Amino acid sequence: MNRVLLTCVALKLAVCVKALVFTYLISLLLSCDGIEQKPSSSSSSSSSASASSNSSSSSSSSSSSGGINNVTYKTIPGTQIDAPPSCGRVEPPPTQLLTNDQIANVIRDIFAPLEIEVPRMRGSYLKKDKISLSLMEDLLIVADSVAEQVLKQIDQLDLHCDVEIDCARQFIITYGLRAFKQPVSEEIIERYLQKLYLKETLFEQGLAQIVRGIILDPFTLYQYTSGTDTETENLALSAYDKAAKLSFLLWNSIPDDTLYQAAKANKLDTKQGLHDEVQRLINDDRFIYGLAAFYRNWLHLYSFHYRRPPGLDKSASDAFSQFIFHMYRNDASFSDLLTSPTVFLNSQLAELIDHKDGTFTEELTETELVDHPGFLTRTGYLIHFSGNEEHPNPSMRGANIALNLLCSDIDFSGFDWHFEFILPFVPKEGQSYRQALEFAVSTHPICEECHIQIDSLGFTLNLFDAKGRKRIDDNGLPIDTSVADSLLGPLQDHHDLANALANSEVALQCYAKNWADYLFGEALTEEEQCAYDLLQQSVMQHRGNLLQVLNDLINNPKFHYR
Repeated sequence: MNRVLLTCVALKLAVCVKALVFTYLISLLLSCDGIEQKPSSSSSSSSSASASSNSSSSSSSSSSSGGINNVTYKTIPGTQIDAPPSCGRVEPPPTQLLTNDQIANVIRDIFAPLEIEVPRMRGSYLKKDKISLSLMEDLLIVADSVAEQVLKQIDQLDLHCDVEIDCARQFIITYGLRAFKQPVSEEIIERYLQKLYLKETLFEQGLAQIVRGIILDPFTLYQYTSGTDTETENLALSAYDKAAKLSFLLWNSIPDDTLYQAAKANKLDTKQGLHDEVQRLINDDRFIYGLAAFYRNWLHLYSFHYRRPPGLDKSASDAFSQFIFHMYRNDASFSDLLTSPTVFLNSQLAELIDHKDGTFTEELTETELVDHPGFLTRTGYLIHFSGNEEHPNPSMRGANIALNLLCSDIDFSGFDWHFEFILPFVPKEGQSYRQALEFAVSTHPICEECHIQIDSLGFTLNLFDAKGRKRIDDNGLPIDTSVADSLLGPLQDHHDLANALANSEVALQCYAKNWADYLFGEALTEEEQCAYDLLQQSVMQHRGNLLQVLNDLINNPKFHYR
C-alpha cells in the first residue's frame, strides 16, 4: 500500500513540475504579474490591424443572414451611450477564470475555421472557480492535443507570407487577437517569437509551441477589463472589452471577426451600433447555447456528463438549451420557465422516458408533455440531481431548489455538489425509500436541521426516477409526493411545486438576484449597488421576461462602464 501511495505521489509531483515549468514559461512571456498587465486597446500595430481585417473565421461566416429567430432585440436606437449619473463609480470586476465550457468554446473559436476537438476537462463548470491541479493537468493535455490538430490542418491556415518567421508573426497577430480579446501588442508578439518560436529548429515545432502558449496564456483563460478615462467619475470600457463582454453574454465565447471590426470602428459606443451587433449575435446559432449558459450556472448544471446513461449528455444538453431558447423566442416570463409543457425530444430521450406517442428521429423535435411542466421535470435536470442509476435523490433535488430557486440561507458548508449526498439508509421490507430517508434523518440530529428544509421540496419530484422516467411505485409501495413545505405551503406533487414557485415573489426575487450576480460577478461597493439594484428591480417589474432581461443586462450602466 505504501509503495502504491508513493507512486501516486510521485506521479502527482511529476505533473505538478510539468505544470509549474510551463506556467513559468508563460510568466516569462508576459512578465507575468498575474494578469494585471493588460494589453492596451490602443496598442494595436498596423500589422495587427491589417491581420484583423484580413482574417476570416467560420465564426463570422456562420452568422446566418435570416437568423434563427425573428424576435427583434428591444432597445431604443440613439446617439452616444450616456454614463450613469446616479450610480457612482463602478469598480472593475475581478479577473475571472473562464468556465470549462467557455474554455472549450474559446479554443474552438480561436482556431476557426479549423475543425478542433477539445478534450474534455474535469472540474466545475460554474463561474469564478479558481484553477485547480486537475484543471491544469487537463489544460496541458488540451494544449498538446490542439497543437497537434492545428499542425495536421496547417495547409488550411490563411497565412499570406513567404518567410517562415513572418508566418509565425501573422499567426500570433491573427489568433492572438481572438484569444486575448484585444489586439496583440508588438511587445507580446516579440516575446512569443523569442521565448517560444525561436527556441525550436523547425517551423512546425515552433508553431506548435505558439499554439500551446496561446491556449495556456492567462489572457486566454481569464476574463478581465481595462478602461479609458472619461469626463465623468466612471471609466468607459474599451471597445474590445465591451465586444468580449457582449460575446460571452450572448455566445459564451469570444467575439467573431465582425464584432472585432465593429469594436475597432467604435460602433459599440453608439446605441444604434450596439443594437445592430446585438441583433446580429442573437440571430446566430451560438446564441442558443450562450443564453442557456446562465441557466446552467444558475441551476448548478455544471456538466451534463455527470450521472447520465452513455451518450445521453449531448441530447440532454441540447434539449435543455432548445427549451431555454424556445422560452426566449416566445417572450416567456419566469413563470413560463417553471410551468411550460413544451419539451424537446429525440428518439433517445423519448425512449428513455418511455414516451411512445409520436415518431422521433435523432433530431430534437418540439412536443408537449402536460405531466412535465418546466425545467424541473426535464431529463437533464433530474438525472443530474439523482442519487444513483435507479433512485431519485430528494435531498439533492430539494437542496438545489432551496439554494438556487429560493436563495435559502441554509448553511451547506461541507456539502459538495460533485458527489452524492445520501444518508446511509436501506429501506426495510414494507418500507418505501421516502420512509427510509425520513427515518434516517430523524435519527441523525446533525443532519435533521437541513434535511427538514430541503427534503420536502425534493419529495414533490418523487414521481420521476433517476433518469427522468415516471416511477410505478416506491419500493413496492405507492409513491408519496405530498408535503407541507415551510415556505411554499402544502404541495401535492410536482405540478403544485412548479405553480408555487412560478407565483412566488421570493423565487422571482431570487431569479433577479442570480441574473444580477451573473452580470456583476463580484461583491459590490456601496456606490455601485445602485446599478445592481436597477437590474434587480427591472427583472422583478417585468416578471423575469427573458427579452426584457437581455435588454436590461446590455443597457445596464455596469455593462458599459467600470
